Amino acid sequence: MRYSPLADVVTARATGFAPSEKLNLTTMWSSEGATTENNAGTDGSWPGVVIADAKSQKAGTAHIRVAGQACTVSVKFPWGVGSNHPM
Repeated sequence: MRYSPLADVVTARATGFAPSEKLNLTTMWSSEGATTENNAGTDGSWPGVVIADAKSQKAGTAHIRVAGQACTVSVKFPWGVGSNHPM
């Protein structure tokens, strides 16, 4: 879900993991990104707020990927200037 019209702040929720499983969260904002370690909750889900960290770019395609041992969940979406297209 977007928290801003530019989709540079979004919430994401991934499910299907083992309770408290170690997860790798990879975020890419166009060509800039990072990977961090997280843990699933006791219900096997990972909820989070993801904030763009693209210092040199104003728009592009975002990719959020949450990976566990046996399950990977990912989503791609446009972000930045020109990405707000209400339906």
